[in-house]
Amino acid sequence: MRHVVSFSGGKDSTAMLLMMIEKGMPIDEIIYCNVMATPYLGGDFPEMYAYIKKIEKHIGRKITFVQAALSFEEQFYTEYKRGERAGQIYGFPFTTGFSWCNDRLKLKPLRQYQRGAGEHITYLGIAADEPKRLAKMDEYTRAPLAEWGITEEMARAYLEERGLLNPLYRKFRRLGCWFCPKQCLDSLRRIRWEYPDLWRVMLQWQEDSRRAFRPERNMFELEERFRREDEKTAGKCRIALTLHPFRVINVVPKNKAQKERRNSHMKIKTNAENRKDVVKAAAEILNTPSKYLGVPSCNFQVGNCIIDRAGTVETEDEKTAEMLLTGLAERGFVDSPETDENKLLVALPAEGLTALNMKNLIFLIHSRQYLINQSIGEKTFCIPDSLVEELEENESETMEAVKDSLLAYAEEMRGLGISEEKITFRFPYTEDAVKVKAWTDLATAMVKQAREQKRIDPEERIEENEKYYMRIWLLRIGFGGKDMKDSRNALMVNLKGHYAFRTQADIDRAKVRTKQRAEAKKLAKQEAQEGEGGGETAGIGETVAELFLEETGGNGEKPEPTEAA
Repeated sequence: MRHVVSFSGGKDSTAMLLMMIEKGMPIDEIIYCNVMATPYLGGDFPEMYAYIKKIEKHIGRKITFVQAALSFEEQFYTEYKRGERAGQIYGFPFTTGFSWCNDRLKLKPLRQYQRGAGEHITYLGIAADEPKRLAKMDEYTRAPLAEWGITEEMARAYLEERGLLNPLYRKFRRLGCWFCPKQCLDSLRRIRWEYPDLWRVMLQWQEDSRRAFRPERNMFELEERFRREDEKTAGKCRIALTLHPFRVINVVPKNKAQKERRNSHMKIKTNAENRKDVVKAAAEILNTPSKYLGVPSCNFQVGNCIIDRAGTVETEDEKTAEMLLTGLAERGFVDSPETDENKLLVALPAEGLTALNMKNLIFLIHSRQYLINQSIGEKTFCIPDSLVEELEENESETMEAVKDSLLAYAEEMRGLGISEEKITFRFPYTEDAVKVKAWTDLATAMVKQAREQKRIDPEERIEENEKYYMRIWLLRIGFGGKDMKDSRNALMVNLKGHYAFRTQADIDRAKVRTKQRAEAKKLAKQEAQEGEGGGETAGIGETVAELFLEETGGNGEKPEPTEAA
């Protein structure tokens, strides 16, 4: 039996590899699944390949590269052979459900490697706090970190202590291909700023792809958004990585003392590339000199706040936090979240809603946000794919875990606000009473559905016949009956398609049936007129019409005669 380590360059697989070597566990081969963006350009950032060489040197062993025969770009420009898309290129992969990218560039080459590797056990970097991934393992895979009780946080700390953490973690929360549509907005902003050559490649791909880079926006829309941000921050310190500026950190305390210390602990995420600019600004705002705390923390202290390596400001004093947030925002060091200006706010009580209900609501809006936005006439709702993925991966059903995820993606999320007291839907401002009622009914129905349904599929649905699918969905969530007719109509007026028929073929068949009925009525009228005063022939028009439809088989054409049996 051979022993194969699957190495990705991330914190978990790296910590696992080093711990296995420390413990003297057998390792026959270390493999790395390498994705090529183009035939000549790697799918990982340059720092990743340098990091792999560093790890090879550290352990004194070579790492085997496993990769697909074709690059992402070659697959991207491959044309569909059959079906409705025949002749069209693949373009960007879907961000939910089946992804040709993951299947063809990662899973397929790994399966090919496994078939030729003989009988072996694969060691995966899955931490103890990843139960969903652990559940998918089979008898030929092992997760040493989970077996040893090592969590993701512990794996990271292990590498930091040894100076072996991948430097990409200073820029990105999660590592992956630089062209992945599933990455968060912060990562994309960073790529545009620090890797402009890679950004231009993605812009070129978008020009050739019928499908948008992400369901909620294409590459050109992202470029325009980031360009506007550049104009706003001109003359000020700027950085690609910007997070929601103000959040309460909920940490599971190890003891009562920690719990008391963390009760009012707050952080302000800044967007400054050089943290010394933040330190200087904080000193001006608080009128207090700064002090460097030295190793191992390398933090700065200004009054009762701490500024860490990432430029994040931490304090336990609410007034200090408010002063800093206002002052740093004025200086352009934090980004403002979505405001309620020029919005129609529909607020519903959150009392009684569980963490599962909250997840269901987010999943429900994500799955229907395309239809809802088309119905409203503008992009009102945006639930990031990466938020949905994080909520799916996190099996914790605590409200704190859900809130923490929501706050982490607050800068990207649009149209929805969730607090302990209420759920707020932000629609475009209008004085149209019918629209106000329709949008209020919609918000109420979605919260009700999220509360009552056990689980909601978050996969986003983009349908050509918008009216038909919107009507079916509205009826399903309680928009039936005459009382809801005006709201139904208001929610479908901007949509394309036909509300009663799913496909064009259904419409064509309905036209044929309508034509048949008209011809039948015409024939019946003629027969009735001819039969006036005709005794027995009078009044047989309807019967003749029915016989006509029977004889033509319902399609208006007589069937071919058949031989008698």
